[in-house]
Amino acid sequence: MAEAAGPSIGGSETSPHMCSDRQPSRADVVLSLIDYEDLFADIDKHPEGDVRHRFLRARTKRARYVESLVFVWENKVATLEQDQKAGKEDANGEGFMNRYETAMDRLDEALSRYSRVNEEDSKAVNAPVVEPYFMDNVHRWFMEKSGRGIRAPNGTMRSTYGSFGDPVSQEYMALCDWNKDFFHTLILNKLMIPFNEHIFTPIQTSYNSLLGRNLDHHTPGMSGRTLDVLVTTSECALAVCCFAASVTLLYNLETTKTRMVAAPFASFACVAPVVFLSKDAKIIYTLMAG
Repeated sequence: MAEAAGPSIGGSETSPHMCSDRQPSRADVVLSLIDYEDLFADIDKHPEGDVRHRFLRARTKRARYVESLVFVWENKVATLEQDQKAGKEDANGEGFMNRYETAMDRLDEALSRYSRVNEEDSKAVNAPVVEPYFMDNVHRWFMEKSGRGIRAPNGTMRSTYGSFGDPVSQEYMALCDWNKDFFHTLILNKLMIPFNEHIFTPIQTSYNSLLGRNLDHHTPGMSGRTLDVLVTTSECALAVCCFAASVTLLYNLETTKTRMVAAPFASFACVAPVVFLSKDAKIIYTLMAG
């Protein structure tokens, strides 16, 4: 996730494209894409931090418009059929057949379009929510770096995404769900993040103040990638302890009979943690057990 802060592209504190109106121009969008190359590189490593808009309001309008097209061509087909039944149209006439086939083709196109719209909108509605951890340590972290200005990566106002620590709106979605393994989540939320916020960051801030460093932007403490590594290391250490405890227990039992009785329970204690480990920790655990 967020790595050490560096100067923005071009090296200036205020990029020229950050001073236009609230509505982004074409230049705003292009220059924002260039300016946030570091964010895109970080998202490449952590796709969970790729924050997207659901655009539910816009999707609803689009769906209603496409619905109207379906109604139009459905009514057109029904009208032609009624006219033919009433004797106003000759079914064998070339003009009627051309109009009927055209209307049916347009109805098919509208229905196919409507099905595509519904499928896309359903995926957007059911997409995973953005975890506050990734919103703060990926998206907001890079947007709050010194010299970023007022624009977000898509050229819109940066303030629409909120500030570090703010709740994440349901308006945003993630392309993939977060790793919610039990041990990973427990260690991260109950140990690493509190340690980072209440111990490491204040010490880092005091240290920078002592050295006379003027940091006018949010001090992130440990980067998200560092937290990930520490959490995975803690998971592996916990798994090693369970494995070692099982082996030690069997080794210290004196009689063979006692070992045979304890072996199933020790084996269960050795394997049980694997269920709660993250993908990275499972790989390390498997190599160790092998």
